Amino acid sequence: MSANNQNKKGKPFKYKKKFNPNNKQKEQETLPFNVDLLELPIEELSLSDFTLELLKKNRINVAADLCRKTEKDMYKIQNLNKKILLEIKKALNEKGMYIKGEGVKEDVKETKTPIIEKKSSKFAVAAAKDAKKVEVQEETEEEVEVSQIKLSTPLECNNWRKIQKGGKWGFYDGFKTVIPCMYDEVYGFVEGLCSVELDEKCGYIDTKNNIVIDFKYDLAMSFSEGLAVVEKGGKCGYINAKGDVVIPFIYDAATKFEEGEGKVKKDGKWGTIDPSGNVVWIK
Repeated sequence: MSANNQNKKGKPFKYKKKFNPNNKQKEQETLPFNVDLLELPIEELSLSDFTLELLKKNRINVAADLCRKTEKDMYKIQNLNKKILLEIKKALNEKGMYIKGEGVKEDVKETKTPIIEKKSSKFAVAAAKDAKKVEVQEETEEEVEVSQIKLSTPLECNNWRKIQKGGKWGFYDGFKTVIPCMYDEVYGFVEGLCSVELDEKCGYIDTKNNIVIDFKYDLAMSFSEGLAVVEKGGKCGYINAKGDVVIPFIYDAATKFEEGEGKVKKDGKWGTIDPSGNVVWIK
């Protein structure tokens, strides 16, 4: 063996084949859609400006990025609610595509039912209790199930787990339900407030489940640096924690404030906005 193939101690090197992160051929084969459809930019889907901005901010640029995500993955995107998810599903369906896992839920239920029926009454009761426990503690924000997490103290409000029961959502602090399952959709607590949806309108609650800002918005994002983007009548604006309109509803799309500035879109042009409402338009 030549010296080039040995290390300083005289032992031969072990060569390993390098992984090529750009080789997505195998991943693409798992999606049952035409490659041309998968490479379709999301701008060519029937999506609103608000949804497009939200997706692109989370590095979702083509249809394949959506098709590879499950419904649970989608809900991990901050400020993505049921209304937006339905919009995305509809846009994909119009192109003959769908998100990962669509249409498999009924099959799962059908395989579980006979197993429970075959058990004795004692085990059937236990199985039913376990099923109810899993339903109450279902998570969408984390990969780990709540029942597997051992805590010594309750979670802080910004880490509360989303839970679902009877098609409604609430929050769980690791020990008990702190916000009852009564909303159509809930988001995470940020700056002490949480955007929630009820009867297709969005508002904000505090950690005691008090309604701080009434349900009057079509969409409502989490607070950031004291302001939140909300949509009403197809236009976006900003409100403060008291519900006062700080920046009027005149924009087609907007993003949350980060380091003192946000992004707004009007008449097809994007600009940078400050908390006082001053905009520098991008030429």
